[in-house]
Amino acid sequence: MPTEERLGTDYASWMERRLLEHSRPGGKVTNITVYPEEFRLYCIAIGQKPSYYVLEAFASSKDRAP
Repeated sequence: MPTEERLGTDYASWMERRLLEHSRPGGKVTNITVYPEEFRLYCIAIGQKPSYYVLEAFASSKDRAP
């Protein structure tokens, strides 16, 4: 998703931003692996274009899955 400026140019910069966002009191950081193909299929299933916000929702749903 090259047009998503909040994702950064690489994983390290994205993770640094995420850690900073969640460093507030009560914040939590959880590592979730998202594979491109499963994310693509998720976007198709919900009828949304890939975006930072859809990625967040997908990762959050994976975190809650049993």
